[in-house]
Amino acid sequence: MNSKNRMPRPCVTDGERCACHLFYVACWTHRAGLTAGSFPAGQESRSMALIEHEDGRTENVEACKVTFTDVTGGEQA
Repeated sequence: MNSKNRMPRPCVTDGERCACHLFYVACWTHRAGLTAGSFPAGQESRSMALIEHEDGRTENVEACKVTFTDVTGGEQA
């Protein structure tokens, strides 16, 4: 792994410069819906990223909202 690909990595989220510290999968369970024919009990998951804003705040965002800015064209890991 190239050192520039280690976390945290510079990125943009919703047009704001940030640093991405890690990716993870958030998982949870839910009960069945209360009405007949509604959704059954089950599990859900979502890919997430922990980002740090320039002012030091941290936030969990969906992974697909993160665009890394340290990637140059044509390079592969």
